[in-house]
Amino acid sequence: PYYTSYQIPAGTYPGQDEPVETITVKATIVVSENLDDDTVYDMTAAIFDHADEIASENAKGEELSLENATTGMTIPFHEGAARYYAEHGITVDTKGE
Repeated sequence: PYYTSYQIPAGTYPGQDEPVETITVKATIVVSENLDDDTVYDMTAAIFDHADEIASENAKGEELSLENATTGMTIPFHEGAARYYAEHGITVDTKGE
């Protein structure tokens, strides 16, 4: 359940002329459910409100998006993160159901 599908775009590697379907493990920040909501909200905002800056420092940062961060996740989201996502029109599971 920790894997999700991913497509490596054509031309990513020398001689790779076609896209390649593969699997990936998402980068995930795991926090205690007891961590206060405002702290987790601020952590989530710090990442996504500065995605362009992150991408300028690391090419993998170009893949950073709210949709990418929330699809295919099998663990519940912290209430603080859920509040940030909800403000951006995305509903996430906070109960693990």
